[in-house]
Amino acid sequence: MIQFDGTPWILMGRKVLSCHQGPDLDKAAKIKRKKEREAKNDHDCHSKHRHLAQDTKKMDCTAKIQVRHAVKFTQFKILEDTEFKRRKAARTIKETLLKGGIVETQSVYYIRFPDENCHKNHPVIGPVGRARTCIYRYSV
Repeated sequence: MIQFDGTPWILMGRKVLSCHQGPDLDKAAKIKRKKEREAKNDHDCHSKHRHLAQDTKKMDCTAKIQVRHAVKFTQFKILEDTEFKRRKAARTIKETLLKGGIVETQSVYYIRFPDENCHKNHPVIGPVGRARTCIYRYSV
């Protein structure tokens, strides 16, 4: 995903953000809570609980946004893309940092957005299917 441009870099972190109607990550916990609730209410007396017409809004959408954070060392640019030159630049950067020298860096974020066709099982544009209605209250 990160193209070589001659500047040495280090990957600081990455994050994957899934669609808000993506896979239900809390599904196992919901099943466990439901079994515990049923086991606790084993007698004839029924306790009150809220009835949900829709237990989850998740639709198993596969769309994901990928974010990568890289730090580039701009003053250690190399001209040839060889393993020897890369290792030499890395060694120079490490030595400079160990000696307490100042290293010029640039923080870069690479973001990959999904195509609209990646969204599955729900509409992307227009009204959201099977959604709960929102009640607006206005103060007078």
